[in-house]
Amino acid sequence: MILSSFYSIAELPCLQKINIEDNRLLTNIPRSVFFISKLESVLTAGCSSLNSPPTEVCSAGVQAVRKYMEKGNKQRFIPVKVYGKSGAGKTSLVDSLKENRQNINRSHALWRSIWRRD
Repeated sequence: MILSSFYSIAELPCLQKINIEDNRLLTNIPRSVFFISKLESVLTAGCSSLNSPPTEVCSAGVQAVRKYMEKGNKQRFIPVKVYGKSGAGKTSLVDSLKENRQNINRSHALWRSIWRRD
């Protein structure tokens, strides 16, 4: 059986397993899919473009996805790449973001202000 969308899948109340592995074009799975009453597993290995829910959450199982969605996605996973010259403070920035602290021991602070032309 070929279904046109996940919304069609959500209308199958007895569905227990969904295998969408290696679907590199898939970016999101609707919330309704994970609340199918008898759903036990959604296999998402190899879905490299999947953003919602994150693949890390999907790999933890259907219950983990339900908890993630019930929390209102308060914990977001945002991929970040930091580029810059050696000694520019990339590692300090990443460490500060991870630990929710300010660490400007070595660097000079840069003050931002509005410049108005006369």
